[in-house]
Amino acid sequence: MTALILFDECAKDHERSLDSLARTLSITANNHLHFVNLSDCPVDLINKAIKLPESQVTYTNGFELYSKIDEDFNVSLAAWLENLLQLRPVYWNLRYSRISELNFSIPLFQNLRKIHLIRYLLESTSPNELIYIGDRNLGHWLSKTPLAKNARIYLIPPKNVYRRRVGRSIEYFRALMLFTSNFFSELLLLFLLRIFSRRSKSFVRNSGVVAIYALFPRNWRRVGEHSTYRYTSHLFEHYPDISSYYLISFLRTNSDALERFWTGFQSLTNLLRSKDQNNYEILENYGSFKDLLASYLNLENLFRWVQSSRRARSNRCWNFCGVSVEEVMAPIALHAFREIPKNLYTERCSYRAARHLTPTTLYIPVFELLEGRAITKGHKTAKVQTVGIQHGIMYSLQVTRAISSLAVLNNNSNSTLVPDLIAVEGKVTENLFLRYGFQESTIHTVGAPRLEPSNLESMIAPTIVRKDPVDIVIFGDLYSSSNLFNLSKILAEHLIVVFRPHPAKDSFFISKNNQRFTIEQENISTTELINTYQPIAALYCMSGIALEILELEIPLIFSPSNEYPLLNPVIPEVSRVPTLQNVDDIVRELMQLKHDPSYQSLRKIAGRECLGELVKDTGNEACRNLTKVIDFEPEEVQK
Repeated sequence: MTALILFDECAKDHERSLDSLARTLSITANNHLHFVNLSDCPVDLINKAIKLPESQVTYTNGFELYSKIDEDFNVSLAAWLENLLQLRPVYWNLRYSRISELNFSIPLFQNLRKIHLIRYLLESTSPNELIYIGDRNLGHWLSKTPLAKNARIYLIPPKNVYRRRVGRSIEYFRALMLFTSNFFSELLLLFLLRIFSRRSKSFVRNSGVVAIYALFPRNWRRVGEHSTYRYTSHLFEHYPDISSYYLISFLRTNSDALERFWTGFQSLTNLLRSKDQNNYEILENYGSFKDLLASYLNLENLFRWVQSSRRARSNRCWNFCGVSVEEVMAPIALHAFREIPKNLYTERCSYRAARHLTPTTLYIPVFELLEGRAITKGHKTAKVQTVGIQHGIMYSLQVTRAISSLAVLNNNSNSTLVPDLIAVEGKVTENLFLRYGFQESTIHTVGAPRLEPSNLESMIAPTIVRKDPVDIVIFGDLYSSSNLFNLSKILAEHLIVVFRPHPAKDSFFISKNNQRFTIEQENISTTELINTYQPIAALYCMSGIALEILELEIPLIFSPSNEYPLLNPVIPEVSRVPTLQNVDDIVRELMQLKHDPSYQSLRKIAGRECLGELVKDTGNEACRNLTKVIDFEPEEVQK
């Protein structure tokens, strides 16, 4: 007999989940256990809960399984989205719902990925018993799948019964509050912009031929009297003879929640008081009260969305991997309620800005995201050439969100959502776009303007002389910071460790009092951090910081998460960056790097080769390549 154990955890609670596991195993009689870890719970804790000899248990990490079936999942998900888009009458405004973005960070798509994995495991193992510890809705789906009909199923739900009973009502209330907050943030900022417009002859500084869409003040760098947007760096310096401007937004955040009015107000006042010599145009300044009401308070739009959902249900468009997934899809309707109105308004503002400012070209670093789509559509409708710029990693789980979803939209009469041209960082990403059906003439490899070339001479001597050499710097990310923080604590027993949290998690980790390792502030630049500590190696999970580390010629270690296993910007086949999860393996790798100069040299060479595959050029050279993508050369256009 074989029992398949899927350990996904209850509400990410190690103790409760392991207790449930131990109690369940005590009432089951199995000759062999196939244990699949879909969580980041340490293996040693799992062993203590199981209390069985090693010969009776087969352990598999989720990371290994996801890697094996990654391509098949991407194909299945793209086909599922295409089925929804082909529904007639068309699924209303699906293009502005998170459904069409296939964003891995949304629980829906995490669950779809697990469903695909579970199907694979059930087909390949045919277990006699099935034990699932994790999400209640996913467990319910598991009990219905025909693939598990011959297995005895044990579902371990969360203990919080109250949460189960009123959870849906809470989610509806939160959705309503967020919708209301978004609407009033838009309304108050628009009112404020109108006041400023009346007090000056022209709120708009000047229009131009070339424009860049950017969120403000996020991801900006101050250089002298100019500020530069991180993802386009010094691009405007390569257009000295033509007028240019940034089309900025104070409220957009690339999420279903806008910034609050007060945050937008502070950003606006700080910009007006500054002596920054850039030309700025404000996206929200081109909206109107009529457009705002039409986007947010149109009951017909809400009715059409509900009708479309019912039509999708009746046509079995909610089926995935042969089974209805409507229960795990339920929260997506709430996302649509929050997302669609603000993205419709973004499109209207974008169109009116394009008509008024009449640029020739608009660069859009966030083109694959919902708000980037709205900006793209508004300008393309106004006959403006649009150029999407890769602003982060586009590999593995990002393939679905950033590439295959756009390909599906492009093939289903939604081409206005996709930029005319797309500038990517390297050959690897270019090949991915071509593989998913994009025309070769629309994809251009330019490099990464966001990466500044490293100054290796400045790396010889640290800016701060430290008594104790640092073995490893661990970079936290948005999704795995807690896991990497715990890993830092364990590694600190063997090594000298520095942990840098993600900016969104900065305040949480900085406040923690820990004497065993250093917690560095996020606002220190990567170059300065490496220059200060001069570590032997750097460890990451899902952070695009990996490319910056390779640029600085520091050996990398990839430590994947079992929850988000494949969001790796550094492709293993290309880079030969070791993939290590076990503490002993990480320590062993560090010791070899520390005591074997020839091995360290080989790792640095491999890193340079990897960077060459992933990024064609960096900094100013990438900017220069980017100017060659559009239809005119800078010197051909007069100011």
